[in-house]
Amino acid sequence: MKTSYGITLIGSGNVAHHLCVAFARAGISIDRIYCRNAERGKELSLHSKALYAGHPLEEQIEGDIVFFAVSDQALPEILKKQSWNEKILIHTAGSVPATVFAPYTPHYGVLYPLQTLSVQREVDYGSIPFFIEFSDETTEKIIKKLASSLSCEVRVADSGKRRILHLSAVLVSNFVTHLCTIAAELGKEQHIPFEVYHPLLRETIAKIIAMGPFESQTGPARRGDTDTIKMHEELLAAYPDWQKIYTFTSQSILNMYHSLNDEKL
Repeated sequence: MKTSYGITLIGSGNVAHHLCVAFARAGISIDRIYCRNAERGKELSLHSKALYAGHPLEEQIEGDIVFFAVSDQALPEILKKQSWNEKILIHTAGSVPATVFAPYTPHYGVLYPLQTLSVQREVDYGSIPFFIEFSDETTEKIIKKLASSLSCEVRVADSGKRRILHLSAVLVSNFVTHLCTIAAELGKEQHIPFEVYHPLLRETIAKIIAMGPFESQTGPARRGDTDTIKMHEELLAAYPDWQKIYTFTSQSILNMYHSLNDEKL
């Protein structure tokens, strides 16, 4: 096993940004950055002191370890374009199997951070769960070492488990954010600032963490209050898409807790 490896990063989005910052804080050097957006690539190079090396479809990609922080759709296109020469290839996606690399190299893996990441927000990398997968012993040692330098929460998860993690993360984070956006838009009509919901959001999350999500559920659907549900649906009549979300979610909650609320219903 080599004592040192040249690390290359492909990508310029949210995950790529945070990998650059996390690696820099951990004292891990990224040598080269390839991405389609030259301006973003040069910005990222400042975080890591790496060389912006150009477009991944136009330049030959150098480096021993190549991290892909690109969209799921872009990954196959880049892989087909290059000759990888048994490089160690690692992607950061939750929904892409590790075996996407199998036709190109025997050394591949996954380093998946279970966290919502945005360029505008700093995060505590040490508390983020990183889920890893690897094809062979050499890759295992490298990924475990890199992941452990970033976080104390490192777990092995195969592609099947990681797909479920990714799906669940969408529900926990992305769907909740969308529901908050709907709430914010509804509030605008009555000049209700979204800040009034901050204490509610904080307590909701704190209660879910302390009690678990099933026990934390409250609201009209949880208690079987169909009259309130109908009133809310009427208020949403002018917003049919949002009304469908409300009705479907309320029915799902009713179905889940029906046996517990059978007498009340």
